[in-house]
Amino acid sequence: AESYPGQQNAYSVSMPYQKVNDVLGLNLTPQEIAAIMQNVEFTVTDDKDAASIGIKSGNVLSFTPPYWRADIHIAEDVIEEIGRLYGFDAITPTLPHRDFTAVRPSHFDALRSDIRKALSRAGANEVLTYSFVHGDLLIKAGQKTEDSYRLVNSLSPELQYYRQTITPSLLSIIHGNIKQGYDHFAVYEVNKAHPKQHGMTNENVPAEVDMVALTVANKKSQQGAAYYEAKRMLEYLAKMLGLELVYSPLEADPNYPVAAPFEHRRAALVTDKKTNTMLGIVGEYKRSVVKAFKLPDYTAGFEIGSIPVLEAVQRLTSDYRSVSRYPGTERDICFQVPVTMSFQKLNDAAWAALKNSPLETSVEPVDIYQPEGATTKNVTLRISLTSHKKTLTGDEVTNVINSVAAHVTSELGAAVI
Repeated sequence: AESYPGQQNAYSVSMPYQKVNDVLGLNLTPQEIAAIMQNVEFTVTDDKDAASIGIKSGNVLSFTPPYWRADIHIAEDVIEEIGRLYGFDAITPTLPHRDFTAVRPSHFDALRSDIRKALSRAGANEVLTYSFVHGDLLIKAGQKTEDSYRLVNSLSPELQYYRQTITPSLLSIIHGNIKQGYDHFAVYEVNKAHPKQHGMTNENVPAEVDMVALTVANKKSQQGAAYYEAKRMLEYLAKMLGLELVYSPLEADPNYPVAAPFEHRRAALVTDKKTNTMLGIVGEYKRSVVKAFKLPDYTAGFEIGSIPVLEAVQRLTSDYRSVSRYPGTERDICFQVPVTMSFQKLNDAAWAALKNSPLETSVEPVDIYQPEGATTKNVTLRISLTSHKKTLTGDEVTNVINSVAAHVTSELGAAVI
């Protein structure tokens, strides 16, 4: 047997002959295809008679290139060769058929748009940060680098890891904005993260997690807790989406990436009340995080999952109520409670007193006053009342407020001041 430099074992590329016509826009028969390729020393067989050189009636053709055609590997290589030999000028140009029906945005895309609108209306500014971060950023936020996927060929030494959550990226831009003279602002981002805990997809790539994160900072604020401003923005977002949120305290650090930057004693888990769907976390940040990112003392934020929010929204039942024709009213109640009592417990007791009221009601925090070294604190709640049938009289409002005060004092032992 003769030996040729570069000669390799023969291999074949198989495909339905109709694929040639579909790609090139031709109408060649199997025999015509075979003749074209045999002219350049390809061996062509069909599925009916693999030993036959002539093509009979087979639907699947096998092309075996000569040994010197090392550029032929896949079906498209063969199709390109057929088109070149047949003549691209001989192909009649035709426009592809296209459906001009407008594409409807998916439910998820519509939700993200609603989230952006709501947070922008609440006064926050949208930012867009890199999905890749430096390992130092993860460490500053209290996260572990081993919980992130590391890039083998990163675009930059500053972009070594996939980020686990969005919050560290937001924290990294707070100090720079304050240096530019912005004393009080909020930033948010609707984007993706890639925590290693979520594993790989079926395509063997890191799983993506859609998140929404917000951080609010105030350099000049000397009173109050930043937690309540972040919570107020989250509440506004929930109201725009039709969700009712429940906040539960963190008994210990959850040791999970999304909770890593947050101080668990000054943070809460967020759950949708109607569907009992866990959404995320809201709170203030650890002292180590505040120091590492050079944040003001008055800084807080939240991070929630976009997919859990979508699931909660889709499972809602309609409870639409038209806007009342009659004016509403507000009253403030100040309760004195032990310093160890959480605000959520007091808030829940007030809501329980209004549960069976025929009026449209709401409860919002106004002020929390706790003198240094005191064993008690004063918490002021604002009760809003609206009737859809008439204008409320002063006595009717007073009766509702008194029932709230009586229920809270009997349930929690609080004092009205």
